[in-house]
Amino acid sequence: MSIQKTYVRYLLTGVLNTVFGILAYLIFTKLGFNYPSSLAFSTLLGIGFNYLTFSINVFGFSSKKNFMKYIFNYIFIYLCSIGLISLLMAMGLNQNISGVIIITIMAILNFFILKKYVFT
Repeated sequence: MSIQKTYVRYLLTGVLNTVFGILAYLIFTKLGFNYPSSLAFSTLLGIGFNYLTFSINVFGFSSKKNFMKYIFNYIFIYLCSIGLISLLMAMGLNQNISGVIIITIMAILNFFILKKYVFT
């Protein structure tokens, strides 16, 4: 599949996954969890949901090796997200707005990591 078709499929699937991640994050913050916990729980849910949607809809294959690389990618994305949310909060934004901004930005970075390192 061409990079353009893969990218379009990634974008469409990514919109679904990003909405899922944002809603999960907001639900956990609404339940009273702080932003690191909310992000951790939404990331854990997102790992399974997103792996299934990306492996089926975008890249067309799945394996145990890919899933392990996928998990390591999400650990990296999570750690970066925590730092960036913290930075935005230090700049005066609340945790919900910070989370929505960072989750969206990290979704874009995630495509390139998945394409180059995970689903190869």
